[in-house]
Amino acid sequence: MLDLKTKADLQCLVDEGLEESLTLDYKASLAISREGKHPDEMCKDVTALADSAGGQCALSP
Repeated sequence: MLDLKTKADLQCLVDEGLEESLTLDYKASLAISREGKHPDEMCKDVTALADSAGGQCALSP
């Protein structure tokens, strides 16, 4: 599992070009807004990670 404790840790993953995988899913901050379908989509993504091999949902600005 990745050790993501700070925003800088997340930015390193993005800068290094680490691609999404079964255990890593990048989401923009829009995904956690209260408008439109974004919260529903975020819930589906988090549930999918929990139902599979587990993983981390990394929010980016």
